[in-house]
Amino acid sequence: MQARKAAPGAAFLFLLVLAPAAHADLAAGKRKAQACSACHGMAGQSPSSSMPIIAGILPAYFKKAIEDYATGKRPSPEMEPYAKMVRDLGVDDVAGYFAAQKRQPTSTPVDAAAAERGRAAAAQC
Repeated sequence: MQARKAAPGAAFLFLLVLAPAAHADLAAGKRKAQACSACHGMAGQSPSSSMPIIAGILPAYFKKAIEDYATGKRPSPEMEPYAKMVRDLGVDDVAGYFAAQKRQPTSTPVDAAAAERGRAAAAQC
């Protein structure tokens, strides 16, 4: 009985997360995301340990990060001008494009201590 009650909530959450990607123009998003590939790699598959992989990122998270970088709420001299550009070009298309990309495992070795610190920090979320 509980599974039936949870299903509508889970479906709503699923639609909420995917809705922005569903309205995105992926071809336009790919064109608009070209500048991102210089740092984040083709299709968001960063080959560097210093740049995050953004392939497969949730559209809502991507859009929030872009807005925060663009407004200076999340300070980054490197990201701010690109975030403003992405916001002006159409963040929904870019967010949808990166969300549609399959995230590939990184070839960078995982720092177990850093991963544990991240897990502990994320637990409060």
